[in-house]
Amino acid sequence: MDICLEARDHFARGTNRFAQGDFGAALGDFDRALEIDTHYPEAWNNRGATHLALGDRAEALADFDRALEIHPCYAEAFYNRGFVRQLMGDQAGALADFDRAVEIHPCYPDALSSRGAVRQSLGDSDGAIRDFDRALELRPDDPDTLFRRGSVRQGRGDYHGAIDDFTHVLGLMPHTAAAPIYHDRGAVRISLREFAAAVADFDRAIEINPGYCIAHISRGNARYHLRSPAALADYLTAFQIDPQRTASEIVRILTAGFREDPEGVLENCRRHVKICPDDIVAYARRGLTLLLQGNDEQAVLDFEQVVQRRPDWKENLQLLIETARLERAR
Repeated sequence: MDICLEARDHFARGTNRFAQGDFGAALGDFDRALEIDTHYPEAWNNRGATHLALGDRAEALADFDRALEIHPCYAEAFYNRGFVRQLMGDQAGALADFDRAVEIHPCYPDALSSRGAVRQSLGDSDGAIRDFDRALELRPDDPDTLFRRGSVRQGRGDYHGAIDDFTHVLGLMPHTAAAPIYHDRGAVRISLREFAAAVADFDRAIEINPGYCIAHISRGNARYHLRSPAALADYLTAFQIDPQRTASEIVRILTAGFREDPEGVLENCRRHVKICPDDIVAYARRGLTLLLQGNDEQAVLDFEQVVQRRPDWKENLQLLIETARLERAR
C-alpha cells in the first residue's frame, strides 16, 4: 500500500514523540497523517496506542478496529486491541485477539505472554504455562513473563519452579523495585515450610519498603511458625500501617488454612500454647479459626486469653473478629 510522503513524515514524527512520552504532540501528528491518508493502518494503530497512553480506552479500541479493517492481518493491532479488551475486562475478546496475533506471527513474545496471562485469569494454567514457556524461549530475560509463570507455578504447587522464576526476576530488576518479588518468593517458601528462608526474604522486602504492610504480616506468620516472639511485633506494625488491610489479610490466611486443614490449624495452635502459655498470637489464631468454624463459645475463651494478657490488643482483636464474622457470612 502506497502512503504519501507527507503522511509518512507526520507518522514518523508522531512515533518519535510517542517514544519520548510527548503523547499530546504525538496525537496531533497521527491526526494529521490520517487527515492526509485515511487508509494508513500503522497511523491508526499508533494513534490507538497514543489514545491508550492518554487514558482513552474507547478511542483506542476504535482506532485499532479501523487499523484492522484496512489491514486484516496486522498482528500488532490485534495485540494492541487485545490488550485494551483485557484492560476493559473482556477476557474472551482479548483471548481471541491474542490468538489471532500469534496465528499471524508465531514468534511474538508479547502476544504469547499476554495470552498466557488471560489464560491464567480464566483458570487454564496448562495453557498459560505453555504460552509463558514459548515466550521465554523467544525472550528468556523478560521479567514480566517470568513473574507471571512463577505465579502460575506457585498456584499449581510447583514451588521450586516458582522460586526459580522469582529468583531470575530479582536478578533482572533494580533493587529498589524488588520488594514485591522478595515478598512473593518468601510466600512460596512458607508453602515449603522453609520459614527461616521466608523470613530472610521478608526482611529484604521490608528493608526496601518499610511501609509494606503485607510483608510485615507475612513475616509475622513465618516467625509465628518459628515460635519467635518477634511475630507479635510484626503484626502490631502492620496494624499501625493499615488496620483494615491487616485484619483482612490475617483472616484470609486463616481462612485458607481452615479450609485446607482445620484440625491441623487448631492442633498447631494447641502445641504453641502448650509450649508457651502466653503466646497470644496462638490464642488469637485459634480463636479466629474456631469463629470461622462457627464455634463462637470456644472462640470467646481464646479471645479472653488474648485481652487478659495484652489489654492493648483489644481494638485490633475486635477488628479481626468483625472481619472473620463477615468472612464466615459469605
